[in-house]
Amino acid sequence: MLDEFLCCLLQIIHYLKSHAHPEMLKQSPVLPSTVTDQIRLWELERDRFKFSDGYLYNQFLTQSDFELLRDYAQVSATIGHCHQREALLVVRVN
Repeated sequence: MLDEFLCCLLQIIHYLKSHAHPEMLKQSPVLPSTVTDQIRLWELERDRFKFSDGYLYNQFLTQSDFELLRDYAQVSATIGHCHQREALLVVRVN
């Protein structure tokens, strides 16, 4: 994963340097450190989330229906997110 991060980061910075305005090319460094720092932060933030398939359940007829599915999801270790007050449940696909 670190290799992917560095590859994407370096590609973006290389592209910006390669396509910089002629006036920017006269400067050293071509890209200000604030720009490269922001790209690094953006890339770290982007890699923070992990996406997976799942199902959202939010229209339970009774509280006991919600609790039954919630308990089953906990036992089977497929619970992704649970909001008791809203009776909202996200179950991951294995």
